[in-house]
Amino acid sequence: MQKGAEDMSVKKLFKNIQTLDISIIKEGKAEIRLPSGVFYNKVQEFNRDLTIAVINTFFKDDSSDKIPKFPRFKSPKTKSTPNLENIVSASCGDAKTLISSKKAIYDVIDIDPYGSAVEFIEVAIESVSSGGLLCFTCTDLAVLCGNRPEACYARYNSMPLNTPSCHEMALRIVMRSIVSAAAKHRRLVTPLLSVYVDFYIRIFVTVRDCAVKVLCWLWILG
Repeated sequence: MQKGAEDMSVKKLFKNIQTLDISIIKEGKAEIRLPSGVFYNKVQEFNRDLTIAVINTFFKDDSSDKIPKFPRFKSPKTKSTPNLENIVSASCGDAKTLISSKKAIYDVIDIDPYGSAVEFIEVAIESVSSGGLLCFTCTDLAVLCGNRPEACYARYNSMPLNTPSCHEMALRIVMRSIVSAAAKHRRLVTPLLSVYVDFYIRIFVTVRDCAVKVLCWLWILG
């Protein structure tokens, strides 16, 4: 999709949303204006809370002064939505194409698709800054936990075992895919947090440029 067509589709999308009935959903301190017919995944509230906590901690502990300088909006006497056009850019299109076409380097990339995140791993590795944070969600646990071993081998180049520890194995399989993709670009992956929750796994890693240590990682992974 070309940029002009992409911008038009996004504008059309938001214009259509404004004509729909809006319901207000509260999640923590946030209020979400949800148009009718738009899917809201209540179950993933923990995932969103966890992601915010990890990203906040990442920037808090980071010594390179990467913290985004976003303005704080205060409107105690009005319920109007603040104008975010100057700091937020919405796009509608294939995620891999969008990330690579921007030719930009990001401090944080969050990949949260329906199903496997494996097809987005390499473009995320290429597009994150050295020392940046990557967040991945995979919901294809039937594949990762051994119910469909052939599909897992085709997708992740790993053979899972359907055992009581299959969820930990699922985390390790996805982590191996991330590390292997990073190694091709001479980048080192450091795991920060990996969890299995309900029907998905969530992985947070940092990525750095470091060719020598990548070889050590590959040797450890076998």
